[in-house]
Amino acid sequence: MKATALLRLISRAFWARVALCALWLHGAWEAVQCALFYDMSGTSVASGLIFMAIATLVDVILTLFLVFLALRLSHASAESPSFGAFPWLIGLGALIAVAIELLAQTGGWWHYSGAMPTLSVLGVPIGVLPLLQMAIVPPICLLFASKRRRFR
Repeated sequence: MKATALLRLISRAFWARVALCALWLHGAWEAVQCALFYDMSGTSVASGLIFMAIATLVDVILTLFLVFLALRLSHASAESPSFGAFPWLIGLGALIAVAIELLAQTGGWWHYSGAMPTLSVLGVPIGVLPLLQMAIVPPICLLFASKRRRFR
Protein backbone atom coordinates (compact mmCIF):
# COMPACT_ATOMS: atom_id res chain seq x y z
CA MET A 1 0.00 0.00 0.00
CA LYS A 2 1.33 3.42 -0.94
CA ALA A 3 2.12 5.89 1.83
CA THR A 4 -0.41 8.44 0.49
CA ALA A 5 -3.19 5.83 0.50
CA LEU A 6 -2.28 4.91 4.08
CA LEU A 7 -2.40 8.57 5.15
CA ARG A 8 -5.82 8.97 3.50
CA LEU A 9 -7.09 5.91 5.38
CA ILE A 10 -5.73 7.26 8.67
CA SER A 11 -7.33 10.63 7.97
CA ARG A 12 -10.69 9.05 7.16
CA ALA A 13 -10.57 7.02 10.36
CA PHE A 14 -9.65 10.13 12.34
CA TRP A 15 -12.52 12.17 10.90
CA ALA A 16 -14.94 9.29 11.46
CA ARG A 17 -13.86 9.17 15.13
CA VAL A 18 -14.34 12.95 15.45
CA ALA A 19 -17.81 12.71 13.89
CA LEU A 20 -18.86 9.75 16.04
CA CYS A 21 -17.64 11.39 19.24
CA ALA A 22 -19.39 14.63 18.25
CA LEU A 23 -22.61 12.76 17.52
CA TRP A 24 -22.66 11.14 20.97
CA LEU A 25 -21.58 14.18 22.97
CA HIS A 26 -23.67 16.77 21.14
CA GLY A 27 -26.67 14.43 21.04
CA ALA A 28 -26.54 13.94 24.81
CA TRP A 29 -25.95 17.65 25.39
CA GLU A 30 -28.88 18.65 23.15
CA ALA A 31 -31.22 16.13 24.79
CA VAL A 32 -30.55 17.55 28.25
CA GLN A 33 -30.33 21.17 27.14
CA CYS A 34 -33.56 21.12 25.09
CA ALA A 35 -35.52 19.32 27.78
CA LEU A 36 -34.44 21.62 30.60
CA PHE A 37 -33.63 25.00 29.10
CA TYR A 38 -35.69 25.56 25.94
CA ASP A 39 -39.28 26.75 25.83
CA MET A 40 -40.90 23.80 24.06
CA SER A 41 -44.46 24.65 25.10
CA GLY A 42 -46.88 24.12 22.27
CA THR A 43 -44.43 21.82 20.51
CA SER A 44 -45.27 18.19 19.85
CA VAL A 45 -42.90 15.45 20.94
CA ALA A 46 -42.15 14.65 17.29
CA SER A 47 -41.32 18.28 16.51
CA GLY A 48 -39.09 18.47 19.58
CA LEU A 49 -37.21 15.33 18.56
CA ILE A 50 -36.76 16.64 15.01
CA PHE A 51 -35.46 19.93 16.42
CA MET A 52 -32.92 18.08 18.61
CA ALA A 53 -31.84 15.81 15.72
CA ILE A 54 -31.26 18.79 13.41
CA ALA A 55 -29.42 20.69 16.14
CA THR A 56 -27.21 17.66 16.78
CA LEU A 57 -26.44 17.23 13.05
CA VAL A 58 -25.50 20.91 12.75
CA ASP A 59 -23.31 20.58 15.87
CA VAL A 60 -21.49 17.57 14.37
CA ILE A 61 -20.83 19.45 11.12
CA LEU A 62 -19.60 22.49 13.07
CA THR A 63 -17.32 20.29 15.18
CA LEU A 64 -15.75 18.74 12.07
CA PHE A 65 -15.23 22.21 10.61
CA LEU A 66 -13.81 23.59 13.87
CA VAL A 67 -11.38 20.68 14.33
CA PHE A 68 -10.22 21.02 10.71
CA LEU A 69 -9.74 24.77 11.06
CA ALA A 70 -7.99 24.51 14.43
CA LEU A 71 -5.59 21.86 13.11
CA ARG A 72 -4.74 24.07 10.13
CA LEU A 73 -4.31 27.23 12.20
CA SER A 74 -2.10 25.46 14.73
CA HIS A 75 -0.05 23.80 11.97
CA ALA A 76 -0.95 20.36 13.34
CA SER A 77 -2.47 17.40 11.55
CA ALA A 78 -4.86 14.56 12.28
CA GLU A 79 -1.89 12.22 12.43
CA SER A 80 0.03 14.50 14.78
CA PRO A 81 -2.27 16.78 16.79
CA SER A 82 -0.77 19.28 19.18
CA PHE A 83 -2.00 21.17 22.20
CA GLY A 84 -1.76 24.30 20.05
CA ALA A 85 -5.06 23.29 18.43
CA PHE A 86 -7.00 23.44 21.71
CA PRO A 87 -6.97 27.24 22.23
CA TRP A 88 -8.07 27.64 18.62
CA LEU A 89 -10.90 25.13 19.13
CA ILE A 90 -12.11 26.79 22.32
CA GLY A 91 -11.96 30.33 20.92
CA LEU A 92 -13.43 29.53 17.51
CA GLY A 93 -16.12 27.33 19.07
CA ALA A 94 -17.19 30.13 21.41
CA LEU A 95 -17.13 32.65 18.56
CA ILE A 96 -19.27 30.42 16.30
CA ALA A 97 -21.70 29.81 19.16
CA VAL A 98 -22.10 33.54 19.82
CA ALA A 99 -22.70 34.21 16.11
CA ILE A 100 -25.31 31.43 15.85
CA GLU A 101 -27.00 32.51 19.08
CA LEU A 102 -27.19 36.12 17.87
CA LEU A 103 -28.76 34.99 14.58
CA ALA A 104 -31.14 32.60 16.34
CA GLN A 105 -32.32 35.05 18.97
CA THR A 106 -32.79 37.97 16.57
CA GLY A 107 -34.45 35.62 14.04
CA GLY A 108 -36.69 33.95 16.62
CA TRP A 109 -35.48 30.44 15.72
CA TRP A 110 -35.88 29.23 19.32
CA HIS A 111 -36.73 30.50 22.77
CA TYR A 112 -35.26 29.74 26.16
CA SER A 113 -37.07 28.95 29.35
CA GLY A 114 -36.31 31.07 32.40
CA ALA A 115 -33.87 28.38 33.58
CA MET A 116 -31.34 29.07 30.77
CA PRO A 117 -28.49 31.24 32.02
CA THR A 118 -27.88 34.02 29.50
CA LEU A 119 -25.33 36.69 28.67
CA SER A 120 -26.12 39.93 26.92
CA VAL A 121 -24.13 40.33 23.71
CA LEU A 122 -24.90 43.45 21.68
CA GLY A 123 -28.07 43.77 23.74
CA VAL A 124 -29.26 40.27 22.79
CA PRO A 125 -29.55 37.56 25.47
CA ILE A 126 -27.63 34.48 24.34
CA GLY A 127 -27.56 31.11 26.07
CA VAL A 128 -24.50 30.31 28.14
CA LEU A 129 -24.92 26.53 27.72
CA PRO A 130 -24.77 26.55 23.88
CA LEU A 131 -21.66 28.73 24.13
CA LEU A 132 -20.04 26.28 26.56
CA GLN A 133 -21.11 23.37 24.38
CA MET A 134 -19.23 24.64 21.33
CA ALA A 135 -16.20 25.64 23.42
CA ILE A 136 -15.96 22.30 25.28
CA VAL A 137 -17.22 19.48 23.05
CA PRO A 138 -14.94 19.98 19.97
CA PRO A 139 -11.71 19.82 22.03
CA ILE A 140 -12.97 16.67 23.75
CA CYS A 141 -13.70 15.16 20.32
CA LEU A 142 -10.18 15.97 19.13
CA LEU A 143 -8.74 14.40 22.25
CA PHE A 144 -10.76 11.18 21.89
CA ALA A 145 -10.28 10.98 18.12
CA SER A 146 -6.53 11.11 18.36
CA LYS A 147 -5.21 7.57 18.35
CA ARG A 148 -2.05 8.55 20.14
CA ARG A 149 -3.79 10.68 22.76
CA ARG A 150 -0.37 12.07 23.45
CA PHE A 151 0.26 15.55 22.23
CA ARG A 152 3.40 17.48 21.45
